[in-house]
Amino acid sequence: MPSTQWFSFLQLQEFFSLQLQAVVEADLMFTAIDVGDFGMNSDGSVFKNSTFGELLNNKLDLPVAISMGLSGTKTPYCFVADEAYPLKDNFMRPYGGRNLDNPKIIFNQKLSRAPADYNVKFRNAVPTSSEDADAFTSRLETVFNKWLELSEVKEGDYEALGDLILRDQIYASLLKDIAMFLKERSPCSVKEVRARQTNIG
Repeated sequence: MPSTQWFSFLQLQEFFSLQLQAVVEADLMFTAIDVGDFGMNSDGSVFKNSTFGELLNNKLDLPVAISMGLSGTKTPYCFVADEAYPLKDNFMRPYGGRNLDNPKIIFNQKLSRAPADYNVKFRNAVPTSSEDADAFTSRLETVFNKWLELSEVKEGDYEALGDLILRDQIYASLLKDIAMFLKERSPCSVKEVRARQTNIG
């Protein structure tokens, strides 16, 4: 840290920090990073002035929008970020605030990736050609920990971990449509899954 600019790295919480921002692919592989900006600057302003932020203004060679669903509405390829970042044609972010209606809550959950997505990534993960054993293990741990985090399994709670794994195995044994039906109702335990299965008949 430059000795003459130490105050610029001071956060409001009174500790020193550097800005680190990154673009990450769906399989958690880093494709671009921006590091070294002042910790006191907001994420949005750092992004706006970064090389990637400037390229995103119609200078980045992104795939053209494609038609999705029966409506035929053309949808652009998007980057997903949090509320600190701007809303753009190729940039999606969750709805802010606490008093959100149900459609917005569901949208935020989908945008933030469901636990099931990380479960699939964890179970299907294989080393890439550029990964050694340490790099692959590190990525695998990151995906696994994210799965537990989004499933709200606290560290050391082995009962909750066991319940999560059992629910996952039950879903895997069911027909896809039935499994999806159960998952959408977000049962919190194996007992709830059994009860909903019984109601289905």
